[in-house]
Amino acid sequence: MKRLVAIAAAALVAGVLAAGAAGDAPVISVPTNMTVEAQGPDGAIVTYSVDVTSGSPYTLDCYPAPGATFPIGVTNVSCTATNTDTGESSSNGFSITVVDGRPPVIGAVQDISLEATSGAGAVATYTTPTANDVVDGPSDVTCAPASGSTFPVGRSTVTCRSTDKTGNTGSVSFDVVVTDTTPPTLSKVGDVTQHMNGGTATRVDYTTPSATDTVDGQVGVACRPIPHALFKLGTTTVTCTAKDAHGNSATTSFKVTVIDSTPPPTVVKLTARAADDAVTVRWHRPSGSDFVSVVVTRSPGLRGAPSSIVYKGSDTTFTDEAVKAGVKYRYTVVSVDRVGNRSQGAVATAALAAPKKPQQPTKPEAPSPLQPPDGTQVTEPPLLRWKTTPNATYYNVQLYRDGKKVFSTWPEQNRLQLTASWTYGGIRRTLDAGAYRWYVWPGFGDLAAAKYGKLIGTSTFVFAPPA
Repeated sequence: MKRLVAIAAAALVAGVLAAGAAGDAPVISVPTNMTVEAQGPDGAIVTYSVDVTSGSPYTLDCYPAPGATFPIGVTNVSCTATNTDTGESSSNGFSITVVDGRPPVIGAVQDISLEATSGAGAVATYTTPTANDVVDGPSDVTCAPASGSTFPVGRSTVTCRSTDKTGNTGSVSFDVVVTDTTPPTLSKVGDVTQHMNGGTATRVDYTTPSATDTVDGQVGVACRPIPHALFKLGTTTVTCTAKDAHGNSATTSFKVTVIDSTPPPTVVKLTARAADDAVTVRWHRPSGSDFVSVVVTRSPGLRGAPSSIVYKGSDTTFTDEAVKAGVKYRYTVVSVDRVGNRSQGAVATAALAAPKKPQQPTKPEAPSPLQPPDGTQVTEPPLLRWKTTPNATYYNVQLYRDGKKVFSTWPEQNRLQLTASWTYGGIRRTLDAGAYRWYVWPGFGDLAAAKYGKLIGTSTFVFAPPA
């Protein structure tokens, strides 16, 4: 501003020093009307320049002078140039308009990030920014949405505006970002225990947990394994997952334990028959699938006498040779399932007849190493017996009919109860009426080594079932 004033003053001095012969009135050239922006409440400092054409020395006087403060509005500037030799003068003028065209300046506001607190979003509070106008000074600010409003999940823009007295409006914006990062809340489910009776699995119904999300309210829950699925015997972990609309998930788990505490059915048609210095116990397996094996216990004498286990397995017959003549034995057969539950048990009794005083034989007879004696006719599948061989760990028994082998097995004891049917060589075979020959060898060590001793003996029997 000072530089422009100096330029105008220099021009005025130059005009005074200029010489002119004609003595005419100076000619003044002024700027076109000017419009400037207010610099404050008082207006604006405006500098301008005026040109004078004169052949004689002159003086120039303008009002308001260059560099003066012009108020808001229109101000007329009048300039007069006077020929100092003749006193002739001329005037010219123009207008300077000071306007308020700038809006208030509003302070910046940072974006706001919030976590949703409900399905509607979150309440955001913020400090309204201040505004200042060059002319009017501090200016009121209005923001929308207002502080304290509820903002939905997502990004929302808040715009703050301020208008000065002239009507100029300034604005500034910032964002309110509402996010949902909170997973749903799952209710707790206690462990489940279910009983089953036999089998390896059972269907279990359980109550699916509920899930509540801050934003979405009730949300679905998926569990694996699903309710009413087959659960195996033992303990299975069920995992339940809930996911809200924004991908947040939560999981919970509980255990389902399936137990079998129900005893299996008792064997049926239990009999105990004493013959040939032994007691043969027979039974039928119970119906149903909850059966694996039996345990046979023996006690001598009346109920309550000490008992001992004489057989464990899945056969349907057992021959007890460790018995004495003249003693009544009580046999209890208990069914066992795959988890060890036991039935109440079936009971049968038998006793070998007391031995008679043997008659003195006229000639000693050599005892037969095989029973039944060679050529014996039987009406039921016979019990094959032979003398034990010292250190033998098993025996090999082979059965032939019409010169063809129809059965081979490896019992650990010196006896074998034949059955009415069996499978050999992949073929189902039956004990049909006719003549049979059988052989027995002792075996030593591991069965896989197949180390056999000399033939213990061979014998025949004729099977003639009752008509």
